[in-house]
Amino acid sequence: MSTIVEATVPANQFALGQTFVREPSAEFRTVSLVADGPGRVMPFLWADHNETDRLTEVIESHCQYNGSRSAL
Repeated sequence: MSTIVEATVPANQFALGQTFVREPSAEFRTVSLVADGPGRVMPFLWADHNETDRLTEVIESHCQYNGSRSAL
C-alpha cells in the first residue's frame, strides 16, 4: 500500500530556504522521508539546477553556516 502526498513548504520555513534566495531557479523534489527521531522526518531530496556545481556550492555553504547535515 502506498501513500502519495502533495505538499508545498514556503521557502522561509524550508531548511534550505536561503538556497532559494541565492538560486531561485533551483528545484527540489522529495524522494522519500525517513524518521529522524520522535515527531521528525528527514527528507531525501532530488535537486535540479542548470549549474550543478554552483548549486552544490550554495547548499554546502548553507549547511556549514547553520550546522545542518548534508549528504551531497
